[in-house]
Amino acid sequence: MGEVPEGLQAGVLVGPLSRLLASPRFLPALVVATAAALWLPPLTSCLWRDETYTWWVVKDGLPLALERSVRFQPWSPLYLFVEWAVVAVLGGGEAALRLPSLAAMAGAAAMLFATAKRLFDDETAWLAALAFVASSEASFYAVEARPYALALFFMLAALAALVRWLQGGDRRFSAAFVLCAAAMVYCHIVFAAAAVVFIAFTALHGGASRRQLAACAAGLAALLVPMGLRAAATWSGRGSLLWVAAPPWTALGQVLFPAPYAAAAAALLGAVLLKSGLRAPLPRRDVGLFVLAWAVAAPVALFAASRVGPWRFFIARYILWFVPGRALLAGALLGAAGTRSARALAALVLAAASVWSYAGPHHSFEDLRGAAAATRDAVASPGTPVLVPSSFLPSEEPGWLADPETLASLFAPQAYYPLAGRLVPLPKLPVPWAAQYTEALAARVLTPSGRFLLVVPRTGSKHPYQAWVEARLGPEGYALTRRGQLAGVEILIFERPTGRRP
Repeated sequence: MGEVPEGLQAGVLVGPLSRLLASPRFLPALVVATAAALWLPPLTSCLWRDETYTWWVVKDGLPLALERSVRFQPWSPLYLFVEWAVVAVLGGGEAALRLPSLAAMAGAAAMLFATAKRLFDDETAWLAALAFVASSEASFYAVEARPYALALFFMLAALAALVRWLQGGDRRFSAAFVLCAAAMVYCHIVFAAAAVVFIAFTALHGGASRRQLAACAAGLAALLVPMGLRAAATWSGRGSLLWVAAPPWTALGQVLFPAPYAAAAAALLGAVLLKSGLRAPLPRRDVGLFVLAWAVAAPVALFAASRVGPWRFFIARYILWFVPGRALLAGALLGAAGTRSARALAALVLAAASVWSYAGPHHSFEDLRGAAAATRDAVASPGTPVLVPSSFLPSEEPGWLADPETLASLFAPQAYYPLAGRLVPLPKLPVPWAAQYTEALAARVLTPSGRFLLVVPRTGSKHPYQAWVEARLGPEGYALTRRGQLAGVEILIFERPTGRRP
């Protein structure tokens, strides 16, 4: 069906709003405005625990950053090198640490636009870019000081090069594809799974000989040998890995059809019912199958494997590479409306629903910055004990107390946001091997102190360390006298009445 002249379609918006929606500049402006509204406000907000770990790895110069990368974060060497360079130049502030991810996510949106423009058309490309930047995943990882946005950028850059190569035959893009695909894996090895996207497009589109494809595969394999050795070492010790629970069915629904999409779908349906109709032509069969495989088949297959198998990777950061495929599908569906104003109206509803759902000044659920400030107000003297369980699961394994470097890594949040008083490290939860340590701690540090703080995650119920303190030190006269609650953090002050001794 052809384009209906603006202002003549029955029942569709007319007047100034229709002219605004019909403007060819509307969609580009909407993409930029939506990205700014979602990505910029939390840029300087408090880091959360995993982001502080990134800072700790790179903060003391390149030699130590390389050593810590191999020992503590072996899966992201390229990203950690980028972060080291940024910290060396701009310092370790929250915005500086997140700048590589912000730039990478903007670059990822540009790469997706370039690919969508070649597979569809200019307007569908802008709609796909909007669906991408407005997603909850892009909004979160654009301001996350971790490697996922940079890995996604290299994935989409590799795909853009692959499309250019297979459609145009220019072998220079085959080299760009190999380099970008390798860089993707060096940013985070989990993104190696995104190779199924490259394989799917190559199989459906064609355009290269078997010899050319074999040469690319061999070059990529050679570049990835070091990461392959790391993967083999980890696989040999897979019995010690910690796996999350099987994902619920709602997780699949959220990946396939996020809430803001429902609002955009309703607006699109309304426009179609109000006589805007549908436009043609549909995408080529190979393009349509590729987008469906990326946006639907791949997440469904990984979800099923995570439900049934012992290794579960259906976690937001590990399935981030699904999001561009979903955005391509959303762009194609939004672009099906018969008039430009109807398509723009659906896009506006999607952007507004996403900003309503996801925009805000805070990036994380943990106010570590506020907790550090609160301890400064609560600590009576520099020697006041401040008990802090580590935020990281490896602290529940024996041996870390005797290793200064491991001990420092497990308390990276407290290094970035220093607490007042005397930091007393604890395992994440009370574990049997630590009973002797905590007993000595109670006898030698807490009992003589008369007053101490316990800083724990805020869970809505009594933390196990609070229960331990009350059981162990309650008979000696200690009682909870004050409780400070912040986002995700709770500060408990225990005191013993003056003059009372055990």
